[in-house]
Amino acid sequence: MNDRWKTVLLSVCVWLALLALAEWAVRVLRPQITFSKLLNRIGNYYAVSPQNTFELRPNFRGTEPSMEFPGQQVNIRVNAAGLRGMEVEPNSKKILVVGDSYTFGVYVDDGQTYSAVLERLATAQAPGWQVLNAGYAAGFETDQHYAWLTQNIDKLRPKVVVLGIFLGNDIIGIKPSAWQALDNVGLPTRWIDRDLVITDGGLLINKQRGLGTVGAEYIYHVPLLRESHLAVAIGHVLDRLFFPQVAEDHLAAFRHIFGYYSPEFLSREALFLKLVTGMRDQAQSRGAHFMVVLLPINFMVQPQLLAKVLPTSPDLAKLPSPYYDRLSLALATRRIEYVNIDLDMRLDGRAKFFPVNGEVHFSPLGHQFVAEQLHKRLTALHWVP
Repeated sequence: MNDRWKTVLLSVCVWLALLALAEWAVRVLRPQITFSKLLNRIGNYYAVSPQNTFELRPNFRGTEPSMEFPGQQVNIRVNAAGLRGMEVEPNSKKILVVGDSYTFGVYVDDGQTYSAVLERLATAQAPGWQVLNAGYAAGFETDQHYAWLTQNIDKLRPKVVVLGIFLGNDIIGIKPSAWQALDNVGLPTRWIDRDLVITDGGLLINKQRGLGTVGAEYIYHVPLLRESHLAVAIGHVLDRLFFPQVAEDHLAAFRHIFGYYSPEFLSREALFLKLVTGMRDQAQSRGAHFMVVLLPINFMVQPQLLAKVLPTSPDLAKLPSPYYDRLSLALATRRIEYVNIDLDMRLDGRAKFFPVNGEVHFSPLGHQFVAEQLHKRLTALHWVP
């Protein structure tokens, strides 16, 4: 081998060693969500719904990774009715909890969701109550929740309907183009989003990049690189450089939390309030009570966590998050009962309501706290014994 090829070979070896060292450093200092880890985090419990785009797969059994306890798995059970938890008891007095991932309870066990804890609290006082967890079964956004409630309220016949609100998408994510059929007040009774695809394996995929798209980064489409922590880290940086609109859309979904109200947001907010009022009217027309529970994102309670959720906008952590004050007033004006969990958690002061790794959803303690506050309010109103 001549000197030139020796030099080339040496250079290749040096570069490979540097890449291996960089890979090791990223794995240790800033581990990334590789493709296999991403698949493990994305629920495969979805099925096609001709009325609401998707639903939970009836009788599904599976697991998800715990965010609170790394390395552990939590159990996911969907009953025959397509709701998370135990089977529906026909003769029970039902509290129906409608919502998305916060209500479903991603990354916590079946018995740790705030719906499950609320049932234990209610039945300890008066046997015969059952809390139905329609998180994810009812969809992602409030307009999808409204359509699902319209389709299911008469089948389930709840005594109380609770709507769990998450500020990341429940307002800005409302999508009138998905309203395929309307009721007499102009709200959706059938919700079909053509951008959402459910795979044969039960995964839910969004064909459009942007808010609500999980795993859309281009690095995940490169089989040789998507398991490399270094490649995934570089891919995230390149995505932010070459596709800044996606990051901007993500940020825009949270700006209202800090008091920035764009014309687009205000139009969505008006629809949101109409939808929530419509859900209240649906419940009351059937003799049921209705309540909204205002669920905070982790950085609303612990501002220091914002850097993990929105790393490109650390300055927002210095600002207050007043939106739930505004929304509380709007709900009170419409005589809609609510529980402001954001305020309750901040007053409580504990820092364990969310996993320390920056995961935005509640830890088991967070779910326990939500259930306790809900139960306290429900009993104060004499809606449950």
